[in-house]
Amino acid sequence: MAEKKIFEENGYKWCKEKTDETPYYINLEYKGKIWCDYRLFRLYKRMNEQESKAADNESRCLVFNKNKLLVKCRLNCETECPYGPNHGRTGKPVSLDSIQEKSNFDFADSESDPDEEYSERETFSTFAQTIAKLDKTDRLIYLSIRMKGKTEREIAKELGISQPAVHKRLVKTAEYVKKNMAKFVG
Repeated sequence: MAEKKIFEENGYKWCKEKTDETPYYINLEYKGKIWCDYRLFRLYKRMNEQESKAADNESRCLVFNKNKLLVKCRLNCETECPYGPNHGRTGKPVSLDSIQEKSNFDFADSESDPDEEYSERETFSTFAQTIAKLDKTDRLIYLSIRMKGKTEREIAKELGISQPAVHKRLVKTAEYVKKNMAKFVG
């Protein structure tokens, strides 16, 4: 009986056939499957989970939070979507027209004072101008954490700086954005 060849790279073991050392398999879409040890199996699964989480986060709609700042919606799209069950995930700000078309919302608001209301367009424009005035690094940190849902650690690693430095810059930037958006915050 021929001996099964096991490959070992960077401490991970894999081969083309199942062995006692490689009891887990990874299904490579068009290339078949390989058998591997638990460490390589978990690494591959973790990468897939991160990719699907990033794709899920990217497709979430941008909505205004209570402070009138754009953030990714965090509700369960299937059961809790405020725009109706048939709302498609676009990853873009939701327009009032699309909300009205896909749901039975009535936008007549008899209690609001028109002098105190700001349009969504004006709010977004002010937010975009505020973000544009930021330093390139501060803008990257703020948008990556607040809009894309990345962690301070991930950003620190990307930029080659410490996590406390990222946190300090985020706090400073968030205060600046909040100050510039003050007229929109209730």
